[in-house]
Amino acid sequence: MKALILAGGYGTRLHPITLRTSKSVLPIAGIPNIIHIFKNLKSAGIKDVVISLNKNQESVRNVLGDGKRFGINLEYVMEETSSDEDKLGAIGAIRYVIETVGTDDYVVIGADNFFHGLDIEEMIKFHKKTKSDATVALFELGDKSLVSNYGIAVLDKERIIAFQEKPRIEDALSTLASTAVYIMNKNFLDANLPEYLESNKDKHDRPGDLWVHFAKKLNIGGFSFSGFWGDIGNAGAYLKSNKSAMEMLEENISENAKISEYAELAGENIQVEEGVVIEEDVIIRGPVVLKKNCIIRKGSVVGPYVLVLRETEISEGCEITNSVVFERVNIGSGVKISGSIIDGKSVISDNCVIESNSIVGYGSRILKNSKISESSRVWPHIILDEETIVDGDVMSETGLIKDTYYFEDD
Repeated sequence: MKALILAGGYGTRLHPITLRTSKSVLPIAGIPNIIHIFKNLKSAGIKDVVISLNKNQESVRNVLGDGKRFGINLEYVMEETSSDEDKLGAIGAIRYVIETVGTDDYVVIGADNFFHGLDIEEMIKFHKKTKSDATVALFELGDKSLVSNYGIAVLDKERIIAFQEKPRIEDALSTLASTAVYIMNKNFLDANLPEYLESNKDKHDRPGDLWVHFAKKLNIGGFSFSGFWGDIGNAGAYLKSNKSAMEMLEENISENAKISEYAELAGENIQVEEGVVIEEDVIIRGPVVLKKNCIIRKGSVVGPYVLVLRETEISEGCEITNSVVFERVNIGSGVKISGSIIDGKSVISDNCVIESNSIVGYGSRILKNSKISESSRVWPHIILDEETIVDGDVMSETGLIKDTYYFEDD
């Protein structure tokens, strides 16, 4: 069994951070998301992995290399697409990859998935035992009000006998959501997938349509699991996945961190790397990850659910919760950030407020007493005047940023 990771999307719903960093390697609890996927594959004994990428994602190779340091063997396939509108779609990408590297039995995973509680080894055993043509990992939502957001599977024992694509709540026949984790047999990829693509030329980017098509024709297995399943497709979903991952962290406080005796590290799941400085009267509320050489100035409150990447400085009297702050960000005094993403080398000046589900792009400068309202986005290299209120998106002509990536030294 091999693995195919679909990472060719352009991450437009996560712009502007995905103008710089490919979605598949965005940090989740301080680790690129795709490496979380590797860990799940390795636990199932899978070491041969193919990754599909678009032409703007060469930086992913800088993170992953040949995969040897993760204990796997990586092969890359570059999709010949030029934009999100031109992309192959998930189903088209699968065909493109197998035409390039050849068919086999594959575990197929969308690179923007984050999950725990799914045992891929047990899923493979289930797939073989049931002699399924393909198997879909199904997550038990536990809340029927959520069904209209997902593809919903109907099971007869172990087989999917019907599939509803984003049904109305009153029409849903189960609460089993289809995830972007599948097992596809060689024969399914050789024969059935091409047949579907030829007869459904406008449905290459919705895997749910694939299972609607085959549910009554083939033996499609449904492997249910609970735990956590999410994605990193937009700001809210990304932060939710980061939060779930941080709840599983093991505490690790570097001996080479400088932590004031008058600072308080409260709660569990706190990681502090070498070179971090935490001054007096700081409160760190776990889960929190502080990467190398961060500085937290006196009187600030950081956490819970905050990831701060290397060499970022948080000044006096700040309050930061449920957020991801990338590398070399400078945050002024009295700043309040809640449920947001701040990209690298940004400057957030004194007394600014950044509300939930907002994104500040790379190298931007938000000057004093400004406010970024809920679900707003500021594009890279924007400079906002003092006392500006942003309600929506402040955009620029910035294209793909190749200056640096959070995982590289520069």
